Amino acid sequence: MFNVTIMLVVAIAFSITMLGPWGFIKDAANVTESRQITSFLVYVASLWGLALVVFPGVFMLVSKAANRMGGGQTHDRTLTLRLAYILVPIGIFAWIAFSLPALMVNYSYILSVLSDPLGLGWNLFGTANIEFNPFYPEWIPLIQGIILLTGLYFGLSRGHTAIKELVKNPQLRAKTMIIPGFFAIFVVNVLLKLYMG
Repeated sequence: MFNVTIMLVVAIAFSITMLGPWGFIKDAANVTESRQITSFLVYVASLWGLALVVFPGVFMLVSKAANRMGGGQTHDRTLTLRLAYILVPIGIFAWIAFSLPALMVNYSYILSVLSDPLGLGWNLFGTANIEFNPFYPEWIPLIQGIILLTGLYFGLSRGHTAIKELVKNPQLRAKTMIIPGFFAIFVVNVLLKLYMG
């Protein structure tokens, strides 16, 4: 579960740092240029605290509430670990959405480097002198939104499947998924706000 929460929190933190409008966060993260050691240490401590304490703690409370809504048929720890499967696709798709702009905008550089990997003037595949041409940059927010919503769908379906053997009654299973579902929707909405404005 900690691997999943770290992956998701770091995806959110990178998105806030790289895409957010808060210059002080960018300065704190970029210690090599800002030379602000104290703010960098606060940034790192905040990131560690969020990834290792706050986010997992909130998710454990969400799982505990979900267990109560579902009739408390299983141990809280077991249900928490099973419900963590919700976060795996959300985290993976968040990283895909985060990486997409770099790929879509810079794909022509990738083609150039493939033809001339050492910068020696080669043209192995005939693409060394290709012009810079971003691949539909105006579509990036829409594609990111679709990617994040796809991650939400897979996350909720994986969570539902993961608790099937713990909560056998379909009505109670649906009740168990309500609070984690809203939690997942909240996390995806935070990412959508960052990517789509």
